[in-house]
Amino acid sequence: MDRRYLGQAVRDTQEAGDPAHTAIVLHHLGRVPLDNGDPGEALTFFQLGQIAAQDSRSHLAVAFLLANEAVAYAHLGDAGQAVTALRRAEDEFADAADRDEEHPGFARFFDQAALQAAAARVHSQLGLTDEHHRAEAITRLERALADIPADHARQRAFNLAWLATCLLAEGEYDAGAERGQRAVKAVRELASTRLRDHLKPLQDQAQRHRQNSAVHQLAHDVTALRSAA
Repeated sequence: MDRRYLGQAVRDTQEAGDPAHTAIVLHHLGRVPLDNGDPGEALTFFQLGQIAAQDSRSHLAVAFLLANEAVAYAHLGDAGQAVTALRRAEDEFADAADRDEEHPGFARFFDQAALQAAAARVHSQLGLTDEHHRAEAITRLERALADIPADHARQRAFNLAWLATCLLAEGEYDAGAERGQRAVKAVRELASTRLRDHLKPLQDQAQRHRQNSAVHQLAHDVTALRSAA
């Protein structure tokens, strides 16, 4: 989505006195630089979104923006801030559940499975360089995959790719190759450029461990998929 339209949407929602929808738009503005490799800029938008979420008095909205902050911090390599933001997101989500809070703007795409997926992404990113987080990521990813609704195909593909990445980094080559091939199949079926881009960590890990025949084939398949037009 064009950032100019998103910027106008922020102004429109602010003028309308609708802080919850301001938070949603700021989230979308943050996802653009995050997906383009600039987590610092993404963090700025997520933090502004959190302020709007707090103004909306929705625990679910605050949890959603904090979860995104945690992901941005993880991509910046700041494990302390990432884990702190994630714990706060989980606390806010629990408060929303305790109050039976519902918010149509957030509840439709931020449920328990989405929170679990965000947590898995945080630990997966940190796990690329820290085995403690890698073990936590594998646990979270397996749980997230069990919880993801059948119609959330993109989320399933994303989590499969990260699970395969973490398993390969742990030296579990056969299991990593099997999950990786499932991720490749899912991404190919979805024909998503963004998902192909997100296979880069898996590609890197597979190429690093090509001495295993199954991983060697995975490296070939991921490279071919990512290079496809």
